Amino acid sequence: MGSTPTFFIVGDERKGPVREAIGQLLPTLEQRCHVAGVDLRGEVDLSQVSADFLLLFGGDGSILSAARRMGRNQIPTLGVNMGRLGFLAELPRDGWRRAIDAVLEGQTTVRERMMIEVRLERGDTCLLKSLALNDLVIERYTTSPIVHVSLQIGDFDHATFSGDGLIIATPVGSTAYCLGAGGPILLPDLEAMAVVPICPHALSHRPIVVPAESQLQCRFERPFSQATLSLDGQIFESLEVDDRVVVQRSDARFQLVQLERRNFFEVLTAKLNWAGRPNYDEAEE
Repeated sequence: MGSTPTFFIVGDERKGPVREAIGQLLPTLEQRCHVAGVDLRGEVDLSQVSADFLLLFGGDGSILSAARRMGRNQIPTLGVNMGRLGFLAELPRDGWRRAIDAVLEGQTTVRERMMIEVRLERGDTCLLKSLALNDLVIERYTTSPIVHVSLQIGDFDHATFSGDGLIIATPVGSTAYCLGAGGPILLPDLEAMAVVPICPHALSHRPIVVPAESQLQCRFERPFSQATLSLDGQIFESLEVDDRVVVQRSDARFQLVQLERRNFFEVLTAKLNWAGRPNYDEAEE
């Protein structure tokens, strides 16, 4: 890079390994780069931070949270995986040294990922407006009867889904709850959304993929049942009958920094054993 890059560091101080890793990182980073600040309590307004890179210590959930907190101020993000799976936070726990070297040598690639904007409307009032990187889920409470959720795609009233709920996922979120509910895997650079019923009470209610420019409107219809809206599995709001959830592609784009070009199918195989062969008994082959 032509000039010394500026980093902003994010982590969760409640997790001992995070405090330890950042304690090891800071002396080296401050010698080689500019450090705009450190947020270990989630108290900093990331939408106002000015930095070249966000260096995040945590799992994929921490990245989802940071992406929403940045709003339209999306800072290229390097994730050091302190969690388990690491789809987004791809660096190992000691990978920050390699990350600094790669940034200084100009050997990183920034990949844009689609985000969605979600509004929860009750009558003429907007109760919630937020970005999401993974998905939104409308889901019945555990002890509640089935829910009915009507879906409008653009000007077309598509269907009313009856069952446990409905997922609308981005390509990033297609390998999360969407996948567990039987939805499709979308390549991460696609511009599309997956609509996936959860345990539908009709065989005809199958997952579909819609273009990213579609505006989706969901309406919670069933009286005497209870449902909740969740974003990225981290923000939760209770729904009432006739509440509307409006979903559209956001103009904000999550910026994921990669040190090397990863083949998505290789990642699927490594993380989820995608397309793996059955474990045959060798004696039977």
